[in-house]
Amino acid sequence: MVNFNTIETIVKHGMSHVSVELRSWVPGYAASRTTALGVPAEESDCEVARIATETWAILVSTFWTAVTTVFAAEWNSKDHILRESIGLTGLARYWAHTVNAHLLRCETPPKSDPRFYDAQAMQTLFVKELGLAKANIDLTKVRWHGFSGAGGASRVYEELIKSAMAGNSTIQLAATRSGEAPHNTSV
Repeated sequence: MVNFNTIETIVKHGMSHVSVELRSWVPGYAASRTTALGVPAEESDCEVARIATETWAILVSTFWTAVTTVFAAEWNSKDHILRESIGLTGLARYWAHTVNAHLLRCETPPKSDPRFYDAQAMQTLFVKELGLAKANIDLTKVRWHGFSGAGGASRVYEELIKSAMAGNSTIQLAATRSGEAPHNTSV
């Protein structure tokens, strides 16, 4: 079981790697929804905050639900690093990278892309991307023995990217073309 303080720290870490463009899109989307719903001006700020919070919650919760689905055996095994600091932090960075890369590859402006605020669509996207990453990565403790801290988490993140690209992830390939992916993915 992962405790609440750890979850809070990991979510904050992931959020710190979200692009400025996505950070500005969420409140902009929330404001446009508030206007579309005809919310009175005196209630607008509260409604914008509610919709923005709900959108972030969808983006975060659907990712971690996808992690526990795709990596079910690894998540529940003491022989894997997924519930340890380097695994959780590496995955948090991978979440941020995935939502940033998804924003980059949207053919239409994100306000028109329902996947960012559609829990089912984001769940499907994350399951697909994590499935590609899982195919070519070893997350056993034996493999990661001697890795720790921010450096170890960065290596886990880089390996997740590398593995997803080996699986022909369109999101990760788009991010690589834009310079978003890490430059050094060797381990």
